Amino acid sequence: MTIYLCYFTILSLYIFHLTEAHLIGFSANLIHRDSPLSPLSTKSLNQYERLQNSIQRSMSYSTSASGDVQSKIRRSQGQYIMELSYGTPPVSQFGIIDTGSNFIWTQCQPCVKCFTQTFPIFDPRKSSTYKALHCDSQACKALFKHPIACAHYTKLCEYSFTQSIDGSRKVGVLATETITFKSKGSTEGLSFPMINIGCGHDSAGTFTRVGAGQIGLSSGPLSLVSQLGGKFSYCLNPFDMESSNYSSSRINFGTKAVVSGPDTISTPIVKSRLDTFYYLTLEAISVGETKIPFSRNSFVTVNNITYTRKGNMLIDSGTEMTILPRNMYTEVQNALIKAIKGGERIQDPNGQLQLCYKTNLRGADLDIPYLTAHFDGGDVVWKPVNLFTMVAEKVMCLTIIPSKNIRMVGVLGNIAQMNFLVGYDIVEGKVSFKPTICSQHE
Repeated sequence: MTIYLCYFTILSLYIFHLTEAHLIGFSANLIHRDSPLSPLSTKSLNQYERLQNSIQRSMSYSTSASGDVQSKIRRSQGQYIMELSYGTPPVSQFGIIDTGSNFIWTQCQPCVKCFTQTFPIFDPRKSSTYKALHCDSQACKALFKHPIACAHYTKLCEYSFTQSIDGSRKVGVLATETITFKSKGSTEGLSFPMINIGCGHDSAGTFTRVGAGQIGLSSGPLSLVSQLGGKFSYCLNPFDMESSNYSSSRINFGTKAVVSGPDTISTPIVKSRLDTFYYLTLEAISVGETKIPFSRNSFVTVNNITYTRKGNMLIDSGTEMTILPRNMYTEVQNALIKAIKGGERIQDPNGQLQLCYKTNLRGADLDIPYLTAHFDGGDVVWKPVNLFTMVAEKVMCLTIIPSKNIRMVGVLGNIAQMNFLVGYDIVEGKVSFKPTICSQHE
């Protein structure tokens, strides 16, 4: 998830393309960016070094004391990538998926300044279906609150994103283009015409460490999910960087994105002032019989009745760790220490995580309890695979971390989402969870 200080404000409206995405279903592979299968991974690193890179990206998370994650900026480069193609003929690219981004963009020729990427940079001049949009287009009006950012001479709908934390930027033109996905069962792929994308001609700063661009999956009007019918789901395989054990995860759109059936729970999406993020309401976490409320600072009292503040948990595919307010984290950690049997507590050799154990059998010699996350609408049970990971040889650590501020919202990271089919429905306004063995999910 990437949060930007931008020159625009996204309007609260949806612009759905008249595609067949809502009538058909398709799936595509998701690859963890640090896995040996990823074109973005550093091949010289071992599995634990790759994991540390992933953890470090989560540890960079920052929010404001008010709990409004949009009022401060953090650096994040996402965790999962997806292959797709732009143009006619199609040009294959890898993009970072981001449930906290409103936008789809890729690097384009001619480049004022482009970062190095594995695949050739997309050249719209060679595509028969590329069309740059003007300031008076519906998409441009949805993108900009005021039309002053449009190019003065060409009247093209130009955008400029600037990240204040390090000066990173991307500058380009809003356009429509045909996007093609590699879909299981289709030899030629599945194409969708006239998708709004950003064609970036100037990308600098930390963007040099991402793929060819970004695939926004927020509920904003120009995100991919909004343009393909308003639903998507994914199933993330448990975190394992060993190439012999690693397989791709899956992301689903259209009819395949529906999450239903036994053991499915759904929780409402709480609207924020912008359509950038998916906020949920976490009421408490139980460790065995010990039930720990979300945070004493997140309660609201009306007529002497105390309620959990709505929208206190942000669900994020781009953050590895789950983040809790400090006081809640301390209570959860203490309850786990009492409940875990076997093993010896040790320090994280990398100095990052707070609750670690020595293990000779990848955790099989530890008796780790399940945790129950009590969401508004139902309970989600987290197994040890959602809570602990191997960070070094014979060292396993808790993948929940405390926030930097006592009043921040929580973040539901992707380790806690592994082996769940997680569905987002922005039309009905809900996120659904269904326990699933993701390596067997089709």
